[in-house]
Amino acid sequence: MPTWIRNHRRKITVLSAVLLIVLLGLTGVLTKGVALVLSLMVLTFLYKLRQHGTYTVNQ
Repeated sequence: MPTWIRNHRRKITVLSAVLLIVLLGLTGVLTKGVALVLSLMVLTFLYKLRQHGTYTVNQ
């Protein structure tokens, strides 16, 4: 795994989740309300992961 991916793993995860939600919203699969709820769920999930130290890179 390249170093820049390892350093920015959380940013990449967040960006991919946001992009997925935006793309689904644009294609009309999701209504805006569902997209909002999904994004909030993803954000809280990532926040909990960060609190538990899942994203700490092994030295």
